[in-house]
Amino acid sequence: MKGQQCNKLNVVQGELKKRKTELSQIALSLDNEGDIEASKEGLDIPDDYTIWNKVVTKGKKDTFGLGSFGLDLSSKLDSRNCSETSKDNLNIEQELHMWKEKAKEQEMINEEQKVKLKDAEHKLKDEGRQLKVQ
Repeated sequence: MKGQQCNKLNVVQGELKKRKTELSQIALSLDNEGDIEASKEGLDIPDDYTIWNKVVTKGKKDTFGLGSFGLDLSSKLDSRNCSETSKDNLNIEQELHMWKEKAKEQEMINEEQKVKLKDAEHKLKDEGRQLKVQ
């Protein structure tokens, strides 16, 4: 689930950056032409939240899959955190595998000890019988 959210986040962040870059380039080109008044009047660059809403919803009323993250522009979750989360997941999976292997090894040791204990009990019973016979 977390990985899907990270993938959606990466796509949305990419689209947001792309749209902001497009708007900035248009404003810059109008400024470079020398018509500052036209650039101010002709291009009303929206704030981040408005751009975010347009990119994320793409005309839909609701955006599913982003959870509360989609509402918080200042969220600390970004693509770097996603890769760290993936690394953490991989480390956890490797550690889990290691512990499963250790558990299997311990089970084998326990089985060997049970066999040795039963052998020792049988020997003890046999020796006890032999002592009674003597």
